[in-house]
Amino acid sequence: MHPHLENERFVSCYELIQALNECHQKHFLQQAVGACNQEKEYLSRCLHEARLADIKTRTQESKENNKKREDLINKMKEEEFGEGEYLKTLLLEKIKERDAKLAMEKNNK
Repeated sequence: MHPHLENERFVSCYELIQALNECHQKHFLQQAVGACNQEKEYLSRCLHEARLADIKTRTQESKENNKKREDLINKMKEEEFGEGEYLKTLLLEKIKERDAKLAMEKNNK
């Protein structure tokens, strides 16, 4: 079963879609016994190739968008914490020192 064939995704298969529609109109009763199988097979191959090309394009676009998003996040982190997140590591060290000091005081009580 084919997806909607009038979709703009399948412009490359337009001639095959037309050929199959014409075959169905000309050989209405004979299509039940396979009169249009060849046209249908060619169309199926074309739709498959179009779908694979679409997947490849969308995957590439997704990778590019993910890269842009990752770069933006890294830029924001760098603006907030400095290069190499120096400020963040410094803050984490200070927090560990404070927690260790509080734990030590708690144990002494």
